[in-house]
Amino acid sequence: MTFEHDRGGAAGARSARDAGIAFVRRANRWIVAIAIAIAGAVTAVTAHAFHPRTAAAAQTPTPTGASQGAAAGAGSATTSQGAGLSAPQTAVQQAAPAATTPVISGGS
Repeated sequence: MTFEHDRGGAAGARSARDAGIAFVRRANRWIVAIAIAIAGAVTAVTAHAFHPRTAAAAQTPTPTGASQGAAAGAGSATTSQGAGLSAPQTAVQQAAPAATTPVISGGS
């Protein structure tokens, strides 16, 4: 069994190598393009699955920044762009530190 590059000697081997490199370059381009397309499709599917757009959600009116501040009351922190963070109802308390025992490496 003989191949074309076997008959040409060094020049045939060189052209076979160049053809192989060109093939790998084209294959890599196609693989990258397909991977990007699949990633985009998966992103679109998951975005639609986790954030569905319904007609009821689109029709629900949202209060503006001024009415949010008035509705929240005088005790909450508001910004000019809408309701900001407010203080918790109860103060946060740290947990008591657990009793630790010394670790002895290799001891049993």
